[in-house]
Amino acid sequence: MPRAQHGAAAAAVVVARMTGMLVGVAAVSAFGLHYFHTLTASLNPPIRILFPSAPAYDHALADYLGAVREALLTEYRAIFLITSAVCLAGAAVAVFIGGRTPRTAVSAEPSRSSTAP
Repeated sequence: MPRAQHGAAAAAVVVARMTGMLVGVAAVSAFGLHYFHTLTASLNPPIRILFPSAPAYDHALADYLGAVREALLTEYRAIFLITSAVCLAGAAVAVFIGGRTPRTAVSAEPSRSSTAP
């Protein structure tokens, strides 16, 4: 980029980075919510009045909460596995394109030679 356009180029990079982060977080959140719903679709929370005793209800509630915790753990593992793969892919791309050296900016001022009187 020419020196006069460095500000516009930096702004474009920031906008692209923020857009990518926004889309990435939205995609991971949507996947996580859908996956959690899929994992817990068959679970029914216990209703106290349907159980003959308090210990039976407490046991059913503990089973339900354990199943929800297991679903959350499974969901988080999947989310972190996906984000790890995306980060590794980004790092691999950065390694392959990172070997180029940047161009030096050409000065707009004429060069002054040391032999001038």
